[in-house]
Amino acid sequence: MARNIFLSYSRDELEIAQKLRTRLERAGFRVWMDKTKLEIGAEWREEIKKAIHDSQAIVIALSPSAARSEYVTEEITIARGAHVHPFPLIIHGRPETAVPPMLVEYQHFDATDRKFDAGVKRLTESLYAYAAIRQPNKKWLKIAIGTTFVLLAVTAAVSLKLFSLATYHVPLFDVLTYVDFENQADLADWASGDTSSIAQSSAESFSGSYSLAVTTTSGAEDRQKVFWNRPLHANAIVGQVYWPEQSGIQLDWAQFCAWACVPIDVQTNQWNTFSMDVSELTFNDTPLSQLRIPQLWIQVQLSGPSPDLPYTFYVDGFQYYPSE
Repeated sequence: MARNIFLSYSRDELEIAQKLRTRLERAGFRVWMDKTKLEIGAEWREEIKKAIHDSQAIVIALSPSAARSEYVTEEITIARGAHVHPFPLIIHGRPETAVPPMLVEYQHFDATDRKFDAGVKRLTESLYAYAAIRQPNKKWLKIAIGTTFVLLAVTAAVSLKLFSLATYHVPLFDVLTYVDFENQADLADWASGDTSSIAQSSAESFSGSYSLAVTTTSGAEDRQKVFWNRPLHANAIVGQVYWPEQSGIQLDWAQFCAWACVPIDVQTNQWNTFSMDVSELTFNDTPLSQLRIPQLWIQVQLSGPSPDLPYTFYVDGFQYYPSE
């Protein structure tokens, strides 16, 4: 796991920054924060630059004070130059007053007032998801590549190839695309399979207030699917799925597929992170990161004592890192 985190904050929020640091350390991260706030100069800049370069992510505790802070601005600028990915967390104020212009394009987490615990939990889960694509994974996976791309897992006449999911270090500053279904436009790129339906929902959410609710049934002959239909070029893909526990429904397995399929954990009543690093995959000797991916999909196999039982699961926090 990418455990080194740089914590940027305004001196006006030292107490809450220390509380945040404690939470992150309890979650297993090593957190570096500048407690001295020395005068900005060569000595300070070199110390901060080294700490940021030694980190895999920078968490910015945002507030109106932080948005005006020359220290926070300088730390974000250094992180940009070092390609260290930012995770903005609002601890005071509203987005329009707490988020500086250089961070407005990034997904932020709300940890203001009574939302602190929930906001930090989502921040931690997102850090775990980010870490998942930056660390070596020795697992060998099967990739099914045929002349027909869609439904690779269920069609016959496919060719199998093994590949190793290797470490991938991509400059992620300025390239993260985050889909969290906070508006109806986020649903436009998604489509349901023949035996499922989709809708925006506030029942469960990984970040923000909404997620994509996928309603399907048990016992169908075809495996349940939800598709993301926007073509893209990507180096890495991360997402979250929530499987509610439901009487009479057994989740046999689930997977996320693009050029390859990776398993998704089926732990109920919690968010399950999936990740795919496509940077080492090739098709006809061409790196897949250079090819247009026409479609992504999630599959789940359900069973139970009775057929046609309705079941709803949730997708959120869908991130991809485009290739150049």
